[in-house]
Amino acid sequence: MYFILWIWFGILLLITIIDTIWLIYRIFFRHSRNIFITDSIDLIIKSHIMKEKEFPHFLHYFPIDNIFVLRIISSNSNSLIVAEVLCELFQRRLHHDSDV
Repeated sequence: MYFILWIWFGILLLITIIDTIWLIYRIFFRHSRNIFITDSIDLIIKSHIMKEKEFPHFLHYFPIDNIFVLRIISSNSNSLIVAEVLCELFQRRLHHDSDV
């Protein structure tokens, strides 16, 4: 019985380590963040002219803590809510030139 329990805890440890590495990749690497933001905001913003001018600047200065919160929101709700939050942040960045 203890041997089976020991194997089970080993499997859980391995899964936890892999999931932690995957979470670190998704949050800290810029490429992964840019893909997440681009895929999410494409649901709302269809104007490619606005995206071409201001969107790279928006992507470059988007903070990591906002990405973390958006990932938590996306895991607990649907992608449309994340897209609406991103659209609002993008609009505030465009019109008020404030920090997101």
